[in-house]
This record gives sequence, C-alpha cells and structure tokens, in this order.
Amino acid sequence: MLIFLSACAEKQLENISTNNINQNPKPQVLKNSSNEVNIKSINKKNIENLGLTKDAEKTNKQRITKTFKSNSISDKDFSNRFLNIENNVKTNKDSISQKNIKKTDQNISQDKSSIIKNGNNITNESNKEKNISTPKDEAILKSIPEILSSKIKVGLLLPLSGSNSELGSAMLNAATMAIFDLSDENFELLPRDTQGTPKGSIEAINDLISNGAEMVLGPVFSNSVKAISPIVESANITVIAFSNDSSISGKNIYLLGFSPEQQIERIISFASSQGIENYAAVVPESAYGKKIINAIETYIPMYGGRLNKIEEYDIKQGDYRDVIKKITDYEDRKKLLIENREKLLVQGDPVALKALERLEEKETMGEVNFEAILIPEGGARLRSIAPLLAFYDVDPRTIKILGTGLWDEPGIGLEPALVGGWFAGPSPEVGKSFRQKYREIYEKDPHRLASLSYDATALAVVLSRNGNEKLINMSILNNSSGFTGVDGLFRFNQEGLAERGLAVLEINKKGFKIIDPSPETFNNLN
Repeated sequence: MLIFLSACAEKQLENISTNNINQNPKPQVLKNSSNEVNIKSINKKNIENLGLTKDAEKTNKQRITKTFKSNSISDKDFSNRFLNIENNVKTNKDSISQKNIKKTDQNISQDKSSIIKNGNNITNESNKEKNISTPKDEAILKSIPEILSSKIKVGLLLPLSGSNSELGSAMLNAATMAIFDLSDENFELLPRDTQGTPKGSIEAINDLISNGAEMVLGPVFSNSVKAISPIVESANITVIAFSNDSSISGKNIYLLGFSPEQQIERIISFASSQGIENYAAVVPESAYGKKIINAIETYIPMYGGRLNKIEEYDIKQGDYRDVIKKITDYEDRKKLLIENREKLLVQGDPVALKALERLEEKETMGEVNFEAILIPEGGARLRSIAPLLAFYDVDPRTIKILGTGLWDEPGIGLEPALVGGWFAGPSPEVGKSFRQKYREIYEKDPHRLASLSYDATALAVVLSRNGNEKLINMSILNNSSGFTGVDGLFRFNQEGLAERGLAVLEINKKGFKIIDPSPETFNNLN
C-alpha cells in the first residue's frame, strides 16, 4: 500500500483510500471535528510584533506550539496564541534527573497546546563541556529514562548554530510546517542544535534520549551520523538521518538523503533510451566523486553504453581549464588542424585552397569521442566548468551535458552552456505547493534540503498513528510500496537507504522543465 504522507492526518493507515488521496495530494491542515488549525500566523512578523529582545527571540523562536481553537475564537486572538513565548528559559543538561523530567512533563500537561519543546538546544559553553566528558568525542549512551509523558516524542537534530545555521533554520521551518499540517496534540517534536559537529550531535542525542524521545530525525552530515551510531545501537532507537552517504547506514539508521548513485542511474538510463552510447565525465577528487565514479562505471555498461574518458579535478584549485582541455582532447585536435592546413597548402590546387579557407576560423579539427558528458557539480564550480567546453571548441549542440540533483538551484538557466542539459531530481511539480506555502509563511525560498525535514517529520507523524498505542510503529518504515511526500515517491530498502522515484529535467532559460516524469509507484520501476 502506497502511503501518502500529506494525507495521513486523522486517518488510520489501513483505512487510507488511494483514490481519495490522489484527488487531493497536497499537504492539508489538520481538522478535528469542531477544532481547526490556522497556519497563516506562522511567520516572522508575529515574532517581531511580540516585542522580544534579540536574546529572547533567539532563545524562544525554536519553541513552537500548535493551538486548537473553536470557531468562535477570532483570527486575531488565535494569532496571538500561535507562538508560545516563555522568556528567559534556561535549563542545565547536567541537572537532568527523573525528578526534573517529571516536573517538566507536569508543566507540559498544563499547556495542552504545546507540540514542540525546545528544552536544551541552546546552552553556555560550560554546560556543553560537561555533557561531553569523554576524550576524543567518544560516543557513550548516558541514560535511557522511563517514558513518563503520554505524548509521543520525536527528536530533531539540526545545525541551528555555526556555519550551517541557515540550512538548519530552513529545515526547522519545514519541520514546523509538517507539524501544523499533520500532527495532533499527542505528538511532540523536540529540536536540538548539533552545531553541525559530531561532538554537538553526541550531546544533542543524549539529551533527546534523556527526555524520552522514541525516534530521532537527523542529523544532516555524515560525520555526525557516524558519531552517534554507537549511541543509536545502545539505546535501540530509530534514526532517520538526512545524509546521503550510503556507507553509514546501519542498525536502526535510515538515510533519507538524495543518493547520488540513484541520480546517476536515472540520468544514464534515460540518456541511453535516447540513443546515447558514448560517455565522458569530469568528477571532483572527493568522497562524493568516488561515489560518482563507482556509479558511472556500474551503470553506463549496464545500460549498454561506454565510458570513453574520465578526468578528476582538485575542488580547491578553482581553475578547471586543464581538466577540460584533457577531456576534450584539445591539444590533439589542434595539432590535427595544423597538420591538415600544412597539407592543403602544399597541395595548392583550387579544391585544397577552398578547404583551407573553410578551416581558417576553426581552432581544432575532429570530433570528441563522446556524445554526452557528466558534470556532477553545482553552484560556482558548475558555472565555471560548463562554459569551458565551448571555449575548447566543443559545440554544445553536438553533445549533451548531464548532471545530478546539484543542478536543482535558482537561476541555473542563466548559464547558456547548460541550457538543454539533463539532470535527475525530484519532480518540481510535486513540491510546488510546499515551496509556495514556505514562501508565504517565511517570506523566502526554502533551502533545497528543507523538503527532507518536512517529509521526515510527516513520516514520523504517520508512524506515531498506531491506534490506541502510545508507541511509534516502526514496522511501517519497511512498507515496500513506499511513501509520497514533498519530494515524491520514496521507500527504504533493506540497507536503510531511501530509494526514490526521480524525474528527468531539462534546463531552459527560465529554469527547467520535466522531460521524463517521475514514476507514480515502484511497480513502474525496473
């Protein structure tokens, strides 16, 4: 049974009707008999209007509440209740005990509207050092307390401070949207700051376990996932991380990130269906690059193609001319042109002179030995590499440039060399309503990875709907038909890796268009 995450509010999983869901696949605000949720007041203007100091806003912006109201309450009143602000909240992680946990749960029960508790994600440096008392960031499970709250608690590990705080903030915003779209008063999300480091992730997951989290979403980076793995196994807690590093999946760890290997397979299978047989690739010298090389060496021959040339480059150098000269055989083709000019001059007849005239404006002679070239890059490096093909006399109209989901960024069509290129990624049509709602709420575009946080939180809500039980039903994670969320179709394989139904997109001046849609079910995939 295919589970539509955005349509699972207030429904038992076994009663979900696929036909009804298909009629309205967009995320829906939870409606519960006479109660309803107004999500329009989730934006930064409401926080500003509360007159918080900067320090108070920084402390409290992570604590978000979902309030149920009757129809008699005005929108204005409800808007004021939407954010539950408690000034000067300070907690010490070292003082966590069963007594303190009981007091915390008693306080929570007094506030029926609270669905997200930010208990300890911002502390001073001395508290951080106390929490990690073992040398070399060794991961040790500190305690597994008795679960005292009737709510189902799910942790969320994000880099809310440090160099990746903008990403963490966007992913927290998306998780908040999923809470307001889908959860009820029995679900509680506990965000914690990892600072984007393994040490911070160890500290954060220990705090979540101490506070009774039954499941954890995140962290983002592979080194942080590796760091918490021993704790995850010791606590026997399920983690859905946002990394795409297939080497770190393990017991109780599922990876929701976009696998570069799957993107490579998707784009090569489509290119092969369009008659392309000969390939080249320029790949970064990195762990990511090694995964790409393994993937292309596997899938190009699998789909009947040939990898004729591959070049690697140093991602720190910033100058990619040499690697493109090599991949295009520029020096050899230039030498061939010079030799042919000399022969025509020696020949000297009218036919030879006419041919020589046609070669006057050329820089090289002969064709490259590939029909498509893979450039699995994004951002500034992609914009630096792609134009060099034409610079070294490769006509972009005669070859196809192929890429990965790293191409999925605003303004990609402004680079003329990339127009007409193909890449594999989530269908933009599927996530359109999410991006539009995000812009309305937060007044900016979501980060490319924010959708992962929305889908993970939505999935956690689905897993928590376990009849009258107060435990998460992890067996649903292994649903072979998979799930559909903001990024489309996905499921977890036996290794805990997310398998996705991806679309093929073509770059145009305005952005990109779908040229091969994503599958609707896994039955359509080979």
